[in-house]
Amino acid sequence: MSRPQSQDRLAQSLLRDTQYRQEFVARVVADRHVRRKAMTGERAARNPRGLEGALRKFALSYPEATEDYPWGHRALKVKGKSFAFLVAEKDALVLSVKLPKTGYQALALPFVKPTEYVLGKAGWVTARIPPRASATGKYGQQCRDWLDESYRAVAPKRVVASLGSGGPHARSAK
Repeated sequence: MSRPQSQDRLAQSLLRDTQYRQEFVARVVADRHVRRKAMTGERAARNPRGLEGALRKFALSYPEATEDYPWGHRALKVKGKSFAFLVAEKDALVLSVKLPKTGYQALALPFVKPTEYVLGKAGWVTARIPPRASATGKYGQQCRDWLDESYRAVAPKRVVASLGSGGPHARSAK
């Protein structure tokens, strides 16, 4: 006894649908994994207390600072305007900031160059920090100073004025 031809077609159709669903689910899961890696960075997921985590926490402690992920990279913003980009790569932590006052001094360092995509002409610099740099060491302090300058350059004046004279972001009087 053989099954009618319509049952064979139905069985083949169900098999194709099942295979398609399995492939679809596998693609969705893989895509989520890739996006999650891009958004958090492999190194940040392994060591959130490292330099990247410390800089992220420092930058987000500013008034009205937010975090966004355009192009799969971490962007730190104030009032919708980016003041820093943080990217964890295998061989370095990449930090891009706007330095209108100390940009030329920063460019004298061997691990700093003008930011690409015409941002360099607007005072943006990109630093490639070694992966083993300490959050409390010289690289950590320099990056915090750069984040402070960049935030103050990009943030609206009333937001900068709200920093006042106290707190971790206050500038000392010179």
